[in-house]
Amino acid sequence: MRLSGGERQRVAIARALVLNPEVLLMDEPLASLDAKRKQEILPFLGRLHRELKIPILYVTHSQQEVLQLADYLVILADGKSIAAGDLSETLSRLDLPMAQDRDAATVWQVNIVAHEADYHLTDVAFDGGVLSLPAIDAAIGTSLRVQIYARDVSIALEAPTSSSILNVLPAVISGFTDDQAGQCVVQLQVGKQPLLAHITRKSALLLALRVGMAVFVQIKGTSILNN
Repeated sequence: MRLSGGERQRVAIARALVLNPEVLLMDEPLASLDAKRKQEILPFLGRLHRELKIPILYVTHSQQEVLQLADYLVILADGKSIAAGDLSETLSRLDLPMAQDRDAATVWQVNIVAHEADYHLTDVAFDGGVLSLPAIDAAIGTSLRVQIYARDVSIALEAPTSSSILNVLPAVISGFTDDQAGQCVVQLQVGKQPLLAHITRKSALLLALRVGMAVFVQIKGTSILNN
């Protein structure tokens, strides 16, 4: 019987676990798989990540794999470490290229606190407030990882009173960069959670944004990385 690429990877991981290792090293485990096979095995790797009681060192060039699996991130360039730290904090560092990337995102760990069945929504809490998400088929108390793209975050000086966007949260600006090409990356704190927003340079000037300013963020979209 021939095994698919994803099945072969599962077998290889199972063989490694039989040896009862103290540390598990995964070096580009999904590099040889196509997009469909990657989506098949990523939930399996996520379960390993949550359930194994041993450290896992995961090497990858894929930002999506990092967002979905990592807790602590080490970034290497030319064989040297250029940054290391908690995943969310490192992703939001303005001195690193990931914050400037079109697909820049931050990751929040949240817990389900309520289901709004009439609206097909699920409320999740984090250290900074509550988000309303599309209905999630999981029990109250379930822990989830939520991805928020910087391009899906807008900034207002006052809380909007008439808006279709449900997720409006108070925040404080902790930093920003101006790339001189019409775009700004704004670093924010929502409670204790870091957040990035990509806005136009004109918007930043019109709002007179500055470090330490209290603002409101509107989060237009989120995606669930595991459940």
